[in-house]
Amino acid sequence: MPKDHSQKAKKAKPSKPSMVALDERIFGIFIHSADTLNLNLHVSHPVVCVILIDLETGKQVDKPENAKHVTSFYDEENVKEILPMMTQPCSFKTSKSLVPKWDELILFNVDFSHLESLRSHLGVFFVIRDFVTMSLANNQAKYKSGWIDVAWAFLVPFPEGYPPNVGKKLRLQLFQGGSTRGSEPLSHTLWTWWKKRRHLKYPSTLFVTVQSMKPPEANLESDPETMEGQKEASKTREGVLNVPAWSRHRGQTCEIPKAKEVSIEAPDDSEVSCMRFSRSGRALAVAFTRVNGSSTIHVFHVPSWQFIKIIGSHPGTIYELDWDLDDTEIVSASADRTAGVWSIHKGTRKLLEHPSFVYCARFHPNSPNVVISGCYDKVIRVWIRNQDSKFLLAEELISHNSFISALELDPDGQNLFSGDDEGFIRIWEVYGAQNIESDNRISIRMKKEIQLPEFRGYRIQSLQMHPGGRRLLVHSSSFTSSLLMIDTKLSSVMQSFGFESGRRDKSDCSVSPCGSFVFASSLNTGVIVFDTDTANEKHRYEMDDIKPKSITFHPFDNFLIVYGQIGEARSILVFKA
Repeated sequence: MPKDHSQKAKKAKPSKPSMVALDERIFGIFIHSADTLNLNLHVSHPVVCVILIDLETGKQVDKPENAKHVTSFYDEENVKEILPMMTQPCSFKTSKSLVPKWDELILFNVDFSHLESLRSHLGVFFVIRDFVTMSLANNQAKYKSGWIDVAWAFLVPFPEGYPPNVGKKLRLQLFQGGSTRGSEPLSHTLWTWWKKRRHLKYPSTLFVTVQSMKPPEANLESDPETMEGQKEASKTREGVLNVPAWSRHRGQTCEIPKAKEVSIEAPDDSEVSCMRFSRSGRALAVAFTRVNGSSTIHVFHVPSWQFIKIIGSHPGTIYELDWDLDDTEIVSASADRTAGVWSIHKGTRKLLEHPSFVYCARFHPNSPNVVISGCYDKVIRVWIRNQDSKFLLAEELISHNSFISALELDPDGQNLFSGDDEGFIRIWEVYGAQNIESDNRISIRMKKEIQLPEFRGYRIQSLQMHPGGRRLLVHSSSFTSSLLMIDTKLSSVMQSFGFESGRRDKSDCSVSPCGSFVFASSLNTGVIVFDTDTANEKHRYEMDDIKPKSITFHPFDNFLIVYGQIGEARSILVFKA
């Protein structure tokens, strides 16, 4: 948005981070978890502090000459060394477990090759520590610093004569700390402990992964200038923040997007496993899965399509994403046997643990305090947030004879639809979700089962409610009848779309918000648009060499998002009418 230079002089612009070139890689460390820690009354919310130390000198590693902002946007330019970084605290009270889990990615904005050139001189030190109360720090000299050091570990990422310890999950032995001097910096204390060579083992281990990462192109939350421009662009004449002016008005029929507006490249060695627009349409969440199976959730601003932030990650593939009603949280279903609830603004996460793979998870449309998940163990679970903001298991729905592969709720949240691996669909009635904040009760009972010969023996890939509320778009792995619209009251097929896909063919579908069109994509057929009422083909995209794998339609504008592969490259394509 062009600025009005006739206005009075503005404050000096803050300098932007000196990021490395996008074709280079930066240094990242994923802190997974640790084994059970020794019981200590002063340790209730431990963190992991990461320090890069030169093993020859015992000092912190210096920044490269061309790097100014390595650990923070507000790095002082006169700071020559790479400062330590720290994870978020892991609260034992919230998790109700003495097994700390951080699942946090720490990024050092420094060229990966710079640290790699240090070879065996580079040491990465990890300290599990906790902050103590002011009274304890004032009354006991050993806690004068305000911290209690639980245990420490070290890693040489590039040992001389051995393969690098990069790109794989590592289990590090933890050690007990020795004597310290209050005036010594933590880096020198760790180096002294390491130099003694006789390390006293702590009865626990720490799981970490060191990897090279492609840096984000932009961060709208950390760039004051960009955020200011967004706010200015979205202000009304009265000066109040408002929703962007979408091109499609409420109640207006959607148009078929045919013009490619922008292309977003996926990170190297990553594929999109699922995408989901926020309820307001102002953000797009994308789950990227790497070759090693780990996944990260990236959030993009709409309609600028600028990268905002990575809000969370799983060590396993993410199968589904869903936003809450207020666009403040995202729930993710993952192969690591958890469903994660990630806060967009606070940066916190809550893990809903399951006995097996979690294939689907949804927020209740009327209550952000209710999450429903479907698992490989054939059980649908209902989770309710308590007063401590922890999700507790409230109910288990046991009816399916095969694993739960798809979930959907109607707009009012009064009906829950579930599909399984054998092609059976069940409809459940939901009671009490609207009052969940007051009485903490919810009741779900099965209303009926839908058994159609077209689905028998084929996995239900996805279920999507038609905006009208009575029809359900069913996407299955059937070779001949993979996409059908059914009447939920009569349990009969209303439309059969001429779309063929098989079990091994990555395919996807989406209903337009107006309900007039069905968009379907597969590697073999490309992207096809059908008329919802007649099932006639309305448009077929000329994708050239692109192999589309996933699609989604914007809730308030005429945007179609297509993820596909072009040779070795993988891109997210944005089409607009």
